[in-house]
Amino acid sequence: MRLQGKVAIVTGAGSGMGLAITKQFVAEGARVVGGDIVEEHLTALQGLAGVTPVRANVTVQTDVDRLVATAGELGRLDIVCNNAGIMDRFLPVGEVTDDLWQRVLD
Repeated sequence: MRLQGKVAIVTGAGSGMGLAITKQFVAEGARVVGGDIVEEHLTALQGLAGVTPVRANVTVQTDVDRLVATAGELGRLDIVCNNAGIMDRFLPVGEVTDDLWQRVLD
């Protein structure tokens, strides 16, 4: 229970590595504000004890502010795991469009 009493924000918390991180943090005693942009992922997070799901797009400041405010409602913020992101679809570099590359950077 290394994280007992801690509050964490995990972005991209509803799938993949973010979901694994969220589950491990909870198993270690943390309460987690789980941010995700995908509504179905948020539904999956609702069933996890110790997790407060929040719809958030990390490229939008008001969404990030909402994540932090939600952690504040839990009394503190100890950990931020900036996990959210998108991949370049493993395309050869010459095939990555400018729009896709900008989304990756954002």
